[in-house]
Amino acid sequence: DQLRAGPEQRYSQRTVRADAEALERWLIEREHRLALVERAQEELDWENERVNLVYPISIGPRFEIEVTGTDLKLLKKRDLIPFLGRERYDEVMLLQSTARIRKFYQQQGHYRVEVDWQEQRSEEILRLSLTVEPGPVYRLESVGFVGNETISDLELAPLILSSSRRLFDRGSGRLVDQVLDADMENIRSYYLLNGFYEVAVGPPQIESRDDRLRVIIPIEEGPQRRVVSLTFDGVEELDPDDLAYGLALRPGGPYHRRLLDESLDTIRARYEEQGFAAVQLATEQEWNAEQTLVDIGIQVLEGPKSVVDRVIIRGNQKTRTSVIRRAVGLRPGSTLSAGRLLEAQRRLYDLGVFSRVEIRRSPGTPFSGARDVLVRVEEGKNRRVTYGAGFDSEAGFSGILGFAHSNLMGRALGGRIDLRYSQREQLGRALIRQSYIGRAHIPTTYSLFYIAEERESFDSRRQGGQVFLQRYTNRQRHAILYNYRLVDTLDVDPALEAIEIDRELAEVRISSITPSNTWDHRDDPIDPTTGWSTSVQLEYAFPLFAADASFLKLFTQQTGYFSLGHFGVLAASFRIGGIEPVGSPTVEDPTVPEDLPSRYIPISERFFAGGRTTHRAYKRDTLGVPGETLLVVEDPDNPEAEPRLVPIGGNALLIANLEYRFPIFGTFGGSAFIDAGNVWADWRNVDLGDSRPGIGLGMRWISPVGPLRVEIGWKLDKLPQEDPYVILFSFGNAF
Repeated sequence: DQLRAGPEQRYSQRTVRADAEALERWLIEREHRLALVERAQEELDWENERVNLVYPISIGPRFEIEVTGTDLKLLKKRDLIPFLGRERYDEVMLLQSTARIRKFYQQQGHYRVEVDWQEQRSEEILRLSLTVEPGPVYRLESVGFVGNETISDLELAPLILSSSRRLFDRGSGRLVDQVLDADMENIRSYYLLNGFYEVAVGPPQIESRDDRLRVIIPIEEGPQRRVVSLTFDGVEELDPDDLAYGLALRPGGPYHRRLLDESLDTIRARYEEQGFAAVQLATEQEWNAEQTLVDIGIQVLEGPKSVVDRVIIRGNQKTRTSVIRRAVGLRPGSTLSAGRLLEAQRRLYDLGVFSRVEIRRSPGTPFSGARDVLVRVEEGKNRRVTYGAGFDSEAGFSGILGFAHSNLMGRALGGRIDLRYSQREQLGRALIRQSYIGRAHIPTTYSLFYIAEERESFDSRRQGGQVFLQRYTNRQRHAILYNYRLVDTLDVDPALEAIEIDRELAEVRISSITPSNTWDHRDDPIDPTTGWSTSVQLEYAFPLFAADASFLKLFTQQTGYFSLGHFGVLAASFRIGGIEPVGSPTVEDPTVPEDLPSRYIPISERFFAGGRTTHRAYKRDTLGVPGETLLVVEDPDNPEAEPRLVPIGGNALLIANLEYRFPIFGTFGGSAFIDAGNVWADWRNVDLGDSRPGIGLGMRWISPVGPLRVEIGWKLDKLPQEDPYVILFSFGNAF
């Protein structure tokens, strides 16, 4: 039953080999762990066009194992005895198992664990007796060094993993031989790179007292090799000081062959960047009698400089050649290097038009650096339709529909129309994106938009246009946005309607410019586990094109993510914002007391907080200070009832979040969070005593497109008219 090859079947060498492996596996799984099935012997019957197969089999004795001092199920679960699975039993596997068991128990604190095997063989049975004596549990108290005269303990400590107990570090506080051996090898490598070519590290001295261990790592540094001077010969086109700057080898620094190789690689890269792809380097070393001091001379044969002769473009069918030539950015006579070719390739891909881009230079001719650059492109599909549906606890059910064209008129202009509908928001947007302004690579987007939104205390309609410019450098995004919008406030809360807001004040024209900068050092923009990000934006609204509002609005957010290894991620966020009216007030909101600056800022532009991305113990927009950013409205029909709180927004925002995200199983996880903060009417009068704290728990599923969250947040200082908790369902992280 274990063989796929059988009588009257077509012969296949692959099947015959697979049958031998399957048969051996079948015997091993039935505890014959010394079983050996050799390759089938073939007896050919030419007359009948058949082949007879004979498999030489050595079944061997049946394997049995006895375990004393521990649980066999635990060893199997932790995969500490690999030959109890599909592996054969042999001495190598036995030694590996011993090492695994020792490491496992030492990780639990049983440093002096003893593991012993005894083997009894007969023709029928191979019995293995395993004895594990865990011994007492020890705590690693300290790791120290002795003999390190040149390199301090503070410099050596980050090189080792063995350490006393550290918060959120699962392996700390335990002494494991394998880890300690790796630590000593790291120290030795570090010394070698610092020129100590005869360094000796270890063996470690392990002292025990009660349940504590102390490790001393002895070090014999020996002599150190140092660089006396570093000189260049043959350098003509580049500055020798620029070549020497930042090299791994430096006068007065340590010498190691690896440092020399790294320095030569750096020099080659700097020449390549300037177009000298054929540069050749050689070194001369002069040592003193003790072989500890060296003078290094680097001979440079620069060779011809590569420059662009012609740029030849092939493969474009709809895209204009001038568009490709501008994106490539290489003109006749300009320096040609691998880095510039890669940058040109990246810019072509950034156009969003091509599915494949290949850029290469033609072979050079002797004594000439002029090279042709051949650009081959393949255009991808330039039309795309997007659609989708979703749900979250704030917007309700939603749907999206979009159409995009990535190459309008063959100019690599991206056009897009988006429609989005939800129970609380409707959006329509048309935009055009271009990657260049003249010859400058500055992606720019022009858009027209219409947004209808239901807020907690009012509805708004926004319509207008935007011009958005952005540029990325390293891990930064620099952007500037010009926005002209007409904001119509309607269907306000009955409490606000009772104040008889002038209809003209409900319609506001806003012209603003918003520069912003973002530093993003997260490891993953969708679900980060380490790193940080900072964003700062300043909006200036000014009276242009009959605009009404005039103000400055600053908003900044800082996030941080700290990996706890197997325990999860600790995430933190801090947001702060402020608005200041500028000039004579042209907008006045009678719902706000006369002594508060927020009276002169349109309600649609003020800060609001509460909801799935700000403060999760409050519903959307409902966080605020009663009497300032929450209008206190009494019921004239029931004076004894608790007054309602109607959010009207404010000129100051401060929100802090701390969240622990932990795994449960697979892609499912949980979270526990603390949110605190508030919205104030004036940034000058921010009082941390008014901060409203909340705590909560959540469940997370890391879907292929990002996290899906279900969370519940509780208020810690609930007002009488507020709900004690809020349940939220949403997509993506809170921050």
